Amino acid sequence: QAVVCQVLVRKKDGPGRVAIFETMPVTTPIRHLIRDDQIVQIYTVMQTNRAQGMILLNDALMECVRKQIISREEAETYCVDTAFFQNHHKNR
Repeated sequence: QAVVCQVLVRKKDGPGRVAIFETMPVTTPIRHLIRDDQIVQIYTVMQTNRAQGMILLNDALMECVRKQIISREEAETYCVDTAFFQNHHKNR
């Protein structure tokens, strides 16, 4: 079981859009957070459990920017955490 979120983002070059996915396999820690109504902590669990197949929208967007599929400006309009993009830009 998993939760998948999709956004359609304009391609950098040419017409059309590309689907960007955030995925959250429903693991035991995720189930506990939902059961205990601690939804705000899910993002942190997703950040620390990437090895279990969790993909944050910001990471998926940044990967498409890195591959030059979408523009940085377009990615920033869809990002959940704008500080993520600002910090990533500083570290380049």
